[in-house]
This record gives sequence, structure tokens and C-alpha cells, in this order.
Amino acid sequence: MKFGCRSHLRGAAGLLALSVLTLSTVQAVRPPAHASHPWYPYSARHWATDVHNAHNVCQHGTVQSPINFAQCAVPISRSPAEISWAKQKVVLVNNGHTVQITAANSGASRGKMVIDGKSYTLVQCHWHYASEHTVDEIQYPLELHCVHQLDGTDEAPLYGVFAMLYELSDSPNLFLSRFEDQLPHCNQRRGTKPCLNISSFKGPLDFNDIYKGVDLHHFWNYEGSFTIPPCLEAVTFYMMMDKAPITQAQLDGLKEAIGWEGVGGNFRPPQPLQGRTVSGCRSVATPVIVANAPHVKTKTCVDQTPAIVLQAVI
Repeated sequence: MKFGCRSHLRGAAGLLALSVLTLSTVQAVRPPAHASHPWYPYSARHWATDVHNAHNVCQHGTVQSPINFAQCAVPISRSPAEISWAKQKVVLVNNGHTVQITAANSGASRGKMVIDGKSYTLVQCHWHYASEHTVDEIQYPLELHCVHQLDGTDEAPLYGVFAMLYELSDSPNLFLSRFEDQLPHCNQRRGTKPCLNISSFKGPLDFNDIYKGVDLHHFWNYEGSFTIPPCLEAVTFYMMMDKAPITQAQLDGLKEAIGWEGVGGNFRPPQPLQGRTVSGCRSVATPVIVANAPHVKTKTCVDQTPAIVLQAVI
């Protein structure tokens, strides 16, 4: 076993994220000759050995995503994310793993996210059902990831993910309503035979409609990884605490399009925190049951400054 800092696998991580966008082949991390297992249901052993883009980091990495968040009793009021995503043409695709919307503009014209003093450029957004991250062990019906590349990291890419959870509502989701009747489906699942189906819908879409009505002042952030093989550790997650609405009909349509209903969805469950710090709470809520009088007590969070974590590479 050799040890290296988090940047050791950044180049491969960049190739993975961009390949998901452009549907090109990942060159830096080759899948096994016989990818005999589908991605879902999740199995650490299979993701490390015999799925498409399998990598040991999926089983032995120390900075893996997703995680479980502690519910805040008192969230930190923070400077909100400055988001300037462009209204633009899109590629709406089912890649066998998920339904994904890729921004069609080039470079910085796709739009920016500035958060915690870092500037990122939008690349694509996609969905997982049920949610991958949980809050106090509660799994939500749907989760969005909008993947961005950190500006100035072209040679050794780092990524920032704007993440958001959905909850069922009588009010339809405005963004999803733009294309919900043109979602691309796939019969094949990501495993031995990749799937690709591109929708005829080309937009334009205003990406800013994604977070309409969501409070951007309160969010968790932590250092993590891609939540699909090869699970490489080059990602900072920014998870909004507020939830976006979605109707049951919209959720059912998206689930049917994504597929994987027979195995419960296209999600990876929470991974061990491994000593990482998670920013966002001034204090966390801990339910305490006292005879006939349940109440909530609070405890102070640990240091909110993100740690530099060394990654073990086998």
C-alpha cells in the first residue's frame, strides 16, 4: 500500500466526470475485461472489482460519498451561493446510470457557482432516487447533483457539486415541468451493456429554475468523492438544507425514465465519515426521549474547518 495526497487521482476523476458529460470513454481508469455486475443494487465489493469503471477506491477509499448529515438545531447563516447559470440549449440523456442534463454552452458561458470563496463552472446535472445523502438517517425520495469544475484546475481537475433533496408536494416542480413529458428511457441498465438514449428535447432551459424557492443561505459542505464508479476523491459537496418540491406524478415519471426500480433505485448508501468535518450547523438536534415528555437537546458541533485528508491507494 502506498499513500498519497488527495490530488493523486484527480486527473482520473476529471476524466470520469467529463466522460459522463460527453459520453466518451474513460481512459485513465479502465473497467475490467468482464464487467459482470450492474451498478445497482450497490455492493462495495462489486464496485471495486467487476462493474463498469470498477476501482479499489470504491471499497477502500477514506473520503467517500455520500454521507449522513446531522439535522441542525441551529444552522449557520452563511453567505449564499452566488449562482449565475445560463439559460441555454441542453443535451437531455439517459446514460444507463441516470437521467442527465448537460449544459450545451462551452466553457464559462455555461454559468458559474461561487461559494465559500471558490469559483466553479457548471457542467451537468443529474438525479438519484431515492436520495444518496440522508439527514438524521432519513432518506428522501430524490436527490439532484449539479456537477461543476473548479476554475483553474484543468490539469488536475477538482469538482464542486451543488446538491439538493426533494420532498413530495402538491405543487409541481417548475424546472422538471419543462421537460417531464420528454424524459429519455433506457431498457438496458449500466452493467455489461451500456445504454444511451438522447431525448429530442434540446431546451433552452434556465438552470436557475432548479433552485427557485430554495434558501441558499443554509447548506452543509464536506470533502468527498463521486458517488458512482470509480468513486474517485476529488469532490466538494454543497448540500442545501432546504428541500425542493416534487409531485408524486413527477417523481413516478422520473423514476420510470431512470430505471432501476426493480432494485430500489440508482443510489449509493451513506459511507463512513472517517473523521471528516462537516460544515453547516452551529448546533445539531439530538432527540432525547424522557417519560411522556420528548424534547430536543443541542450539542456544539466540532470544528467546522474542512480537514486535509490523506487518501490510501491500494
